Amino acid sequence: VLDIGYYTWTDTTWEVDEIEQSGTWHNEVGHSTSFAPERYKFDLEMLEKDRVLYQNDPHVDYYLGITHNSYAEKLLESRQAGNIIDNREVQDHYDKAAHHLKLRASGVYAEEFTEQRWGSMLTLATAYEQSEWHGYNRQEAVKWYKLCRDFSPKQFECTAQLTQLYVAMGLTQSAVEDAWQLARTEPEPRAMLN
Repeated sequence: VLDIGYYTWTDTTWEVDEIEQSGTWHNEVGHSTSFAPERYKFDLEMLEKDRVLYQNDPHVDYYLGITHNSYAEKLLESRQAGNIIDNREVQDHYDKAAHHLKLRASGVYAEEFTEQRWGSMLTLATAYEQSEWHGYNRQEAVKWYKLCRDFSPKQFECTAQLTQLYVAMGLTQSAVEDAWQLARTEPEPRAMLN
């Protein structure tokens, strides 16, 4: 490892099992098309290997959840563009996303990263709003938005999404109450989710 302060090499005991090599899809194509379905599939393959190596890891659960969710969304976008998409694959990825996001949102880990925990709740709530998923359930979305808001009241994303959902559901009074709460929220500095 390069020690930036002194520009010296430090020997480590790390063992590399797989690296990105010239000529691989990930090295040649993946970084230039970061939001392509193939990129999500590649990332899921790598994350599954991480899941085997690092059991009960908050990062692996988080990234498996959001990547399965993103891949399902990408498949739906492809269907809207006129491509034929296997609905079972969409359902499977939403199911896997929900599984990993619930693990990350409620699991106990040796280390905690609050942004990932509330980010999991937020992503799970948005998945429950997806009417193309057989798990579509607005009441579950409300539940997860509220859990997210209550877990991290100084961030605004969950309350903002909850307010929008209340409007879509015709629950004007609840929308106004949450919008008022949102307007009084003093955000705190935080790390990036990625």
